[in-house]
Amino acid sequence: MTSDLRGRTGRVVVVAGPGGAPGRSAIAANLAALSARSGKKVLLLDLDLESPTLRFSFGVSSAASGLAAAMRLLGQNRLEEEQLVRIAQLNAVRPHGLSLVTGLARDSLIEEVTPHRVANLLELAKGCFDAVVVDTPPLPSTAQLALESHAAKTDILVAAMEAAEVAVLVGEPSLAGVSRLIEAASVVRGMAAERVVTVLNRARPGLHSVREVELATADLAGFAIDVAIEDDRFAFDLAQMEGRPAVLRRRRSAATAGLRQLLASVMDTGDG
Repeated sequence: MTSDLRGRTGRVVVVAGPGGAPGRSAIAANLAALSARSGKKVLLLDLDLESPTLRFSFGVSSAASGLAAAMRLLGQNRLEEEQLVRIAQLNAVRPHGLSLVTGLARDSLIEEVTPHRVANLLELAKGCFDAVVVDTPPLPSTAQLALESHAAKTDILVAAMEAAEVAVLVGEPSLAGVSRLIEAASVVRGMAAERVVTVLNRARPGLHSVREVELATADLAGFAIDVAIEDDRFAFDLAQMEGRPAVLRRRRSAATAGLRQLLASVMDTGDG
């Protein structure tokens, strides 16, 4: 089962964003599913230490933590490629080619996750998969960066960013959401991300349109919106209830078209 996964040089994509629920996990799950559907071997890693919910996006009922298992083995210098693939394939998810490392089941397991282990895990995963998509907790605000209480989680985010070829920065178009996105862009730039693709999720016409958000981010922070994903919360919420990514449910929606554009941008591939 694992022989076709060896010797790869995978691309690590970290999906990040500010607080306020802009849709980081939904973007990560759908991006990974689209990539797998295009024929790639994809690992989806739930590194959200605050709200690890990716297992619900795929209808995984087991609360066992793949991340905790991997971190524990790394701490013992015992995690190798075959074991990582076995952990990732414990939960059967669709589409074919997608493997999921589920997040922490309990807060008490957070101490198992260290920046060094995260860096080693991602380096190992790159040798097993064509693409590694990482879901992360909310980015700290600039004020939180100075707090000792946030240092450990910030260091883990930095380790993931440093291992990534691309960081996907997700925001949403409310007034508060745009303000948080601008601050988050500054934080990401300070985390040594090699390349940042900025996504406006839940984009809609009228008030706070894509054009208005683009003008605000360009004028106030000097960055552009690279991809806009149309607001389709009903489909995304329904897909979550059904335990499958929305792109597998509505393959021709405007939101799916935006996700295909994002895939082409971060994976350097066609839309599959």
